[in-house]
Amino acid sequence: MTQYDVRPDDIGGHSKKVGSFTDRLSTASSAAQTTLTTDAFGIINQPLALLAVGIAGVAKTTVSNLSMDMEETMIGLNNTVTQYTSDDDNAKQSVENVGMQ
Repeated sequence: MTQYDVRPDDIGGHSKKVGSFTDRLSTASSAAQTTLTTDAFGIINQPLALLAVGIAGVAKTTVSNLSMDMEETMIGLNNTVTQYTSDDDNAKQSVENVGMQ
């Protein structure tokens, strides 16, 4: 028989840490939505401006996607905690019911 030593409280704690990173990434993504226009670079530096705006756009998209991935991970961890807790409660109830017979 396979035995697992799972501690749902530890998984829940990890989920909270992931959630805090999710919030921080979401804040960073929102902050990146400020407008960077090529006008700030002047006429001579237009090629540099286009490059900077392009890189900023890619970075914003990457941070936004990472935030969404972290949120999905947090949800998965929370679902795992719920499932393990439910399984433990059901097993406890089954054992108690056997003892009453």
